Amino acid sequence: MTDMTIPVSPFILTLFQKRLHGMLYGSLSPSKDILRLLSMYQASQLKLKELVTRTYVPDQINEGYADITPAGTSGASSRSADRTSSSQSRQ
Repeated sequence: MTDMTIPVSPFILTLFQKRLHGMLYGSLSPSKDILRLLSMYQASQLKLKELVTRTYVPDQINEGYADITPAGTSGASSRSADRTSSSQSRQ
């Protein structure tokens, strides 16, 4: 991790009653939020199954990593088509 500095004036912080607040994982509170998310899922308000487009068995781990593409691209579908055509060419 690269160290970064941010110039902050203690005078401005105290004058305008500001505070510096760190956050990890979006300030998730597991004891509250996991139960809330589970309730939402059980009430069909949180659509998790719709987010899964493909699953892999452990032997396909490399294929799964290869299917990960930058957001906004359709690499998985084009790679699937490439695999189909390459498997047909091997036959």
